[in-house]
Amino acid sequence: MVSKNTILEFENFPDLESEECIKRQWALHKNAFVDNGEKLVFFYLEDNQLEDRIKLRGFLSYYRNNERELNKQKNLHNHARIVVTVREASLFYNFYGWEEDISFCYNLDKDANDVMKKLVNRLMYYPFDKNAPIEKMKIKSKGSFDLEFISDICYCVASQNYTEIHLANGKKRLESKAIAFIEKRLNNVSCIQKVGRSYMINRNRILKVDAERVWFTANHGCPSRIVSLGPEYIKRIRKFVYWY
Repeated sequence: MVSKNTILEFENFPDLESEECIKRQWALHKNAFVDNGEKLVFFYLEDNQLEDRIKLRGFLSYYRNNERELNKQKNLHNHARIVVTVREASLFYNFYGWEEDISFCYNLDKDANDVMKKLVNRLMYYPFDKNAPIEKMKIKSKGSFDLEFISDICYCVASQNYTEIHLANGKKRLESKAIAFIEKRLNNVSCIQKVGRSYMINRNRILKVDAERVWFTANHGCPSRIVSLGPEYIKRIRKFVYWY
């Protein structure tokens, strides 16, 4: 079986020189174990200001939620790996916690050989296929069920013995099970987590958080979802989203 070469893509980079440097180092250090992963997407983060974080979160939300269509256009099948690229050393550790979102933080200020070796080693420990997401979830309601993409879930709200599931296409599904059942069903989906007793949120869909509200990105052509929450919920969501 002949493996495909990994595709390298670059987003938000300020110059071609940095892109070419990464391409050269990849060609030098890649090996047969990691050169069949299909796609690495390098995203350049200029600073740690709020606008930079929102730009990164917007990219992650758009990419993850449109990945099926983007892969279909290029005849790809695997989950792309996102590599945040920085120049400022203090930014390096800010994104290590995003295990399912970001594979590595690539520091352009460090020795290029050393950084690429670490990236290749990380990809060997976390192969592409192991990062593939669960695709769909069955939602039961009134004796029937719907299949919805898990990536389309923005948030879930407990409603007595039922659960409201709010989707990125603007629709709301009513699951006939309590939110604890949904939490157990999505236990292996690390981007969706319960925050407090009544809410579960998908951080891949979060675009912005302020003192009282959370903005969720919607599918193309649908308005963004905005939810007003109390301070304790906002505090937990910020901790889960990590970079606020």
